[in-house]
Amino acid sequence: MSRFESEFLIEAIDDREFKDQEPGEVQAKGKVSQAYEWPEATRKYRLMIEGLDDDLIRHKAEVPDNGGDADQNIRKRERSTPAQRIRSAVTEALQDVNKVLLSELPKNTKAVGVTKVDATKILKRLTKAKGKLLKKLVKAFQEAASGGSAAGIERLNEMLRGDGIQAVTDSGITKILAEVSKQRAKFIVDSVIDDTVKRFSDGIDTGESTDQIARRLREQNEALTMARAEVIARTESAASYHDGQIAAWKQTGFVTKKHFLKAGGACQYCQAVENEFGEGKKSIPIDEPFVKAGSTIVGSKGGKMNIKRDMQGTVHPNCRCDFLAAEPER
Repeated sequence: MSRFESEFLIEAIDDREFKDQEPGEVQAKGKVSQAYEWPEATRKYRLMIEGLDDDLIRHKAEVPDNGGDADQNIRKRERSTPAQRIRSAVTEALQDVNKVLLSELPKNTKAVGVTKVDATKILKRLTKAKGKLLKKLVKAFQEAASGGSAAGIERLNEMLRGDGIQAVTDSGITKILAEVSKQRAKFIVDSVIDDTVKRFSDGIDTGESTDQIARRLREQNEALTMARAEVIARTESAASYHDGQIAAWKQTGFVTKKHFLKAGGACQYCQAVENEFGEGKKSIPIDEPFVKAGSTIVGSKGGKMNIKRDMQGTVHPNCRCDFLAAEPER
């Protein structure tokens, strides 16, 4: 993944356009966002994949006793969703990065214009943290994809049963999908650790004393770390869920095209995509993204947003929109 792509996640929490798109009462930089929900048709599935604390509290009646995912065979004893584990892993990694960055500052706290910070040396110190984060993310992404696969089969069978067609079974995640999960995890590790260190190294010469820089890092650490971790958890668990669902539908051969499914309370850009690809409008192949990297969306209120990544069922960071199958081919 390129640096251009990794900035998509790193800068997400600074994007004013999505200040109301961070579900739950999450506070970042003094802004408190309002909760909004997944589409009714897919909420029960996505809650088990993407649900964080506030989500699970709001929908307690919908959460199974074991708090597992859509695919209940993955874990029978853990009471957490893939999104919760992604958030936890990213938070821990960001805290590790921050500790190392603080330790690399010169000891002279009154010194200003710090210009020499060895990013290569810092990354070497973070090798263990990178490996640990990668391992945890691969597992969580594969579990989210598996849950998406199971949900995709269940959604398809609901359609088939209505037409008297024999139900199909879930064959689990494929080798290709497992590899996609690994590549997604590698991308996030690079975004969380490598790019964070590079930004710190590039921007260290601010005219502040090392004492001021250290104080700023400590003050920003907790709030921004949690906000960024939640953005990544929501965005990437949703992407993995969609990867799994698409793979399952492709294997069955029943579904070849999809429509966009807008979430309640969605933004003007999601509304624009709904206007073009919503049910009853244009459909696209199930493995084709609704929005493509390098394109620009003109929102329903006239705003413009540049797309930095291909998105299969969502439009932007924290997006809860989804897709639904076009009429199955028989």
